[in-house]
Amino acid sequence: MKFEKFVKLAGIRGTVLTSEKFGKFLQCGMVMVRIPEGTNIVAAFARKMPEWYEEILNDVEDDCTYRAELTGAELPTPDASPTQILRIFTDSCGGRVAIDNKTFAIIEKSDKVFICPDTYDDSKSAAALAVCYGFGDDIEIAGIVFNENYFRKMNKKENV
Repeated sequence: MKFEKFVKLAGIRGTVLTSEKFGKFLQCGMVMVRIPEGTNIVAAFARKMPEWYEEILNDVEDDCTYRAELTGAELPTPDASPTQILRIFTDSCGGRVAIDNKTFAIIEKSDKVFICPDTYDDSKSAAALAVCYGFGDDIEIAGIVFNENYFRKMNKKENV
């Protein structure tokens, strides 16, 4: 269900990212969701997953994350409409990721969410919110929502 919701959200703007280790993900903006096995996706663009994306996925797989909780909601500006509300996830170490309402819709009640710390440049901020499902050793990464500041910083470094 999560993937179908994301496809509706992404529309025709998605990019298929491929990783030898993690499989295929569909990305739109700062969000990427795992493409289920056996699902065929037609996208205008397909590319190899950037290394720094894989580092985030490795951190989640290696349990180098912090459990996140939905702790608030806020408008980006005082005059913003209610549809522009941001959902705020925080962890016990001060990590914070804000996601828009449409992205929040892909997180299901049974999902577990984790904040991946920004380990690049020894920063204390959050790099991404990982959305996972399953239990114990069978936990699977369903998607990643990048923190906006981290995403911009890493894209800038990649394009230099």
